[in-house]
Amino acid sequence: MGLLVFLRPFDAILLALALGTFLFARDRRYLRRAGRTIGWGTIGAMPLLAMCVGYNAVVTGSPLRFPLWTIGGRNGFGFGPRNIVDGAPTMDITPRRSLWALRGNLAAFPHWYTGGLLAVALAAYGLWRLRRHAVAKLLVAIAIVVPVGYLFYWGNVLIIFGRRFLGPHYYLALLIPASVLVAHGLMSLRERHRPMAHLVVAALFVITATEFPAAIRDNERATDIAEAEHRVLRQTVTEPAVVLLPRSRDGAYVLHPRGSMMNQTDLRGAVLYAVDRSEENIDLFERYPDRNIYRLQQSEGPTSGSPFRPNVRRLHRRDIEQPASAVVEARNTTGAPVAQLYATIGAQLINCVIDQHSVTSQTYVQNVAVAADHVTLHCPDGPLQVLRADPSATLAIGVAFGADNDIARAQLYEYRFWSRADGTQLTVIEPAEQWRRDPDSAQPWRVTDNNPALELTFTP
Repeated sequence: MGLLVFLRPFDAILLALALGTFLFARDRRYLRRAGRTIGWGTIGAMPLLAMCVGYNAVVTGSPLRFPLWTIGGRNGFGFGPRNIVDGAPTMDITPRRSLWALRGNLAAFPHWYTGGLLAVALAAYGLWRLRRHAVAKLLVAIAIVVPVGYLFYWGNVLIIFGRRFLGPHYYLALLIPASVLVAHGLMSLRERHRPMAHLVVAALFVITATEFPAAIRDNERATDIAEAEHRVLRQTVTEPAVVLLPRSRDGAYVLHPRGSMMNQTDLRGAVLYAVDRSEENIDLFERYPDRNIYRLQQSEGPTSGSPFRPNVRRLHRRDIEQPASAVVEARNTTGAPVAQLYATIGAQLINCVIDQHSVTSQTYVQNVAVAADHVTLHCPDGPLQVLRADPSATLAIGVAFGADNDIARAQLYEYRFWSRADGTQLTVIEPAEQWRRDPDSAQPWRVTDNNPALELTFTP
């Protein structure tokens, strides 16, 4: 219990509640014996509890403040907005959503356990055989307290999205009653009917071999992606360097799924890893002038829908003193009839139709005028201009192909430059990011490699 407080304090609290219920149920007529048992247990836990509070004091400055709490975020119990760290996406946790996750996680538990649903039947049989034994109350208490306790912690909702991987995640303590009851059910069956027990053991292996490979493949796929990223980084990065990492769904500063890409605390490693903060990345070129700057992305490859693969590019800072021209060469790969040219600076968008009767493989060459304070499209009906509202902003130039003039429902291909304006000087980081989005604004943006519909060059 002392070790569990050190590692997973909430699990320690839940198991302590279950153990307390068990001891009271067993020794309610002998409270002195129950108190003695709890007392000796507390003494046994004290060395590790002392280590825990000492560690907390050194790391966080307070013996009762755990390290997880130092990263901010809203991780408290109960309901409402929750996120793991400051700046991470916020999830609204409601009682209804927690109950939905509880039901889904309990339904998924047999598929995380050897033998699947057959193990559930064995555990039920084991519990029935133990029904007159005091330890059955402890096992039942654990099986109830753990999921009910996590009902009030938002991790219960988080793990619903990890069901396709190997679990049981936050329900780890449920392995205690599950393993004891399955084992007891199997041994009881062996005592009463040995041939049947042998058949059940064989069935447990068959079910496990059927259910686990999919989850194992998902875990292996994640491992393969991580190894591919490290391989490309070793082949591409010249030290000393800074490598920009993609933002994860858990937030910019959560090392998931790239836990191995961790900086030394003094930031003196040969390779430093940084969060991709778009146009704010320009600061890295000023802060680390003696390091090479790289960008790591997961690209879908040269054709739409191809498998994702790591893409590492060395970045360069380019200062443009005079207005420049961005030459856009586009090809209609969709067959959609309406072709549009567009540009954005931050959240501001301008676009115009360049062809109402486009066909597959038709090509276009367009010039976009880029200055420090504005971008101008040379449209068929005359120039269209957007002014820069923020000195630091992402500049995007792209083409859209759709069934009508509604760009929100078009196939989009664009190049994104991190940019900063200082007077008449425009700073851009090259090469640009290449992105595409399938028709419908609800579709996700995808990083592309050698954009199949668009080429863009900057000429000062």
